[in-house]
Amino acid sequence: MLTVLYWIKNSGDKIKDSIRSLQNSTAEDYNILIVESGSTDGTAEYCDQLATYLNIKVLHTKPRGPLFGLHEGINAIPQGDILLIHDDVIVHPIYRGDWLTIMKRSAEEEDVGLIIPSNGGAISGPEYQDGFIWAGTWFTYLTRRALNKVENIDLKFAPGMGEDIDLTYRINQAGLRTKIEKFWVEHHRHGEKPQDADEKQIKKNGKYFRKKHGIK
Repeated sequence: MLTVLYWIKNSGDKIKDSIRSLQNSTAEDYNILIVESGSTDGTAEYCDQLATYLNIKVLHTKPRGPLFGLHEGINAIPQGDILLIHDDVIVHPIYRGDWLTIMKRSAEEEDVGLIIPSNGGAISGPEYQDGFIWAGTWFTYLTRRALNKVENIDLKFAPGMGEDIDLTYRINQAGLRTKIEKFWVEHHRHGEKPQDADEKQIKKNGKYFRKKHGIK
């Protein structure tokens, strides 16, 4: 069974719309795990209310940021594929066929490790490995074969920017590929200044990435 994994803090208003968009855009079965990390605005209580639904569970963790939250969430899902998704992502039912059915069928291909929509990834610059196509953790389908081959998210990339490049790189190095499916999802926080806009942090994380993988 596929598990949809959310990390959330103080954004119950967003996750409500995101979950509704999932329910309205696919007929496939899935479970939902919400990793809630130290919310102070009622989000934790709202998540517990959501957990009254049969396919939704909540894991309350210490407020250590999204990397730690996703890391703990992945550890809490020992079987099946995982769809990493941000709480502000909206999937629209405007595509031919069922988008999740398409992703699941792609996951059945023996050499596939990650599946992303057309706008789910990016191309790395020289700070990491120039020209490398990586999948952002804001919307990424991870196959169980990939999760069995590589370790979890590397927390040394905190506070972000690089852990998703590293995860994609390790999965590709394990002989699995990233597959892009032709559909589009809406990411509400696009356009905001991200936490990973810190140039010093990008260089620091890039230096660690290159040293880790022996890239000059």
